Amino acid sequence: MKYTISNISLVYVGKHFHTNGKLDGSQFNLQIFPTPESLIDYSNSNAPEKIFIQENGREAHIFSIQNKVAGHCGIDLKQNHDEKSIFLQDKNGYQIQCVNSDTLPETNEFCLIVEPLIDTFNIITMYPGEYAPPLPNSKFTAVYNEFCDDFWKERVFILT
Repeated sequence: MKYTISNISLVYVGKHFHTNGKLDGSQFNLQIFPTPESLIDYSNSNAPEKIFIQENGREAHIFSIQNKVAGHCGIDLKQNHDEKSIFLQDKNGYQIQCVNSDTLPETNEFCLIVEPLIDTFNIITMYPGEYAPPLPNSKFTAVYNEFCDDFWKERVFILT
């Protein structure tokens, strides 16, 4: 099946391709993926390494580019940061761990969150880095919320 993206999602994912002199969340390496369309072309020519089926029926397709930097990731393992530099920030009623940094870690992975349709995968979002489940939410089952909570307890958002 082929990856496609709506105009609305295209505008939303554009934030991961902007070059305004300041890192603003996860950013793709513009030398490899200068536009969302270039990343979609790559994805249509390569198979994901992993697929994770989310509770809502959407899928996370995780790609890895060997020996190249796909981008810079806006999350990192908590263990890579001094405990004293970590602070909490409310994000939709969930306390997320954050750190301030001038740089973001490099990654060779990127993730497409897609909605499988009859003959295409409709891209909801795309970002460089490992699969990051959503923050826990009351609309999820207890099991999925625990999975999400466990993930975020081990990671920090990097604010630049």
